[in-house]
Amino acid sequence: QEIMRDYIQKHPELNLSEEGITRSTLTKAERQLKDKFDGRPTKPPPNSYSLYCAELMANMKDVPSTERMVLCSQQWKLLSQKEKDAYHKKCDQ
Repeated sequence: QEIMRDYIQKHPELNLSEEGITRSTLTKAERQLKDKFDGRPTKPPPNSYSLYCAELMANMKDVPSTERMVLCSQQWKLLSQKEKDAYHKKCDQ
């Protein structure tokens, strides 16, 4: 770590932070543990709308991302309540 600090001081143009370096060397499980220890909130589970959009967007790879979101929103509004309830159930599982 001492060597890394010296390197960062000699090369300020790289904009390397100790936290970023430490974070990049951790495994996913270690990162999650560190985040929990640091008091970061856990990521909330997806809601029914986000599940629907994820499924819909998987089939629209050729459409630009901004248009995908607009189409997703429009399609969600056109769904019947029964269809939306199916996504609510998926979300609760």
